[in-house]
Amino acid sequence: MAVSRTSDYTNPRLAAHMIGVPLAHWTELIAANQSKGWVGRGRQVWSPQVKSVAPTLVTVTDCLDDSDWVNYTKDGTKAPDAPDGRHTSAAAITLQPDGTWRVSEQMIGKLGSC
Repeated sequence: MAVSRTSDYTNPRLAAHMIGVPLAHWTELIAANQSKGWVGRGRQVWSPQVKSVAPTLVTVTDCLDDSDWVNYTKDGTKAPDAPDGRHTSAAAITLQPDGTWRVSEQMIGKLGSC
């Protein structure tokens, strides 16, 4: 996630892509990383598949691979955070009144769940 590269939890890109609980979750996670002096490096591999489409709702599933995504301290030392790997992922993306589509629900499974 691009915002994690700077740990700027106030970046408007978050709210441009998600609302509600997902927005609160990612904002809190990135703020916590910022308070620890951590930034993300590497890449996440997404392979989303659309599971259903309705006029105002799209559901997507994935097996997120974040094994190459690592948190580092600002001086370049690897942060002592949780191990990464493959996780099941699912999201509900809803049409907003302003015509944009945003993630309104998200689930990321435990490590090794796919």
